[in-house]
Amino acid sequence: MFKLPYVITAFGIVADYLSSQIGLHLGGVELNSQYSPLKAASFYFILLPLVGLLLRKSKYRNRVMMAISLFSLFGVINNTLVIYKLLSWPLGGL
Repeated sequence: MFKLPYVITAFGIVADYLSSQIGLHLGGVELNSQYSPLKAASFYFILLPLVGLLLRKSKYRNRVMMAISLFSLFGVINNTLVIYKLLSWPLGGL
């Protein structure tokens, strides 16, 4: 269970990057010019072990780590909605 948040986070970051690239090739514009998958990965892969060290081993720690890892999927969801034109600027963007 302890490694699952890392796998979900890695999947979310890679999928966000790929969906951003697809959207850019379809004519979209990246609203956050400072976005980098390496910055996202370093943020999550520093935050997850910190939470793991600061919270004692319990269901609560596992839930917090899973919740943090699921945040990495929001970029993919947003990009997908923008690509399919279900969400448009200024709410969305790639």
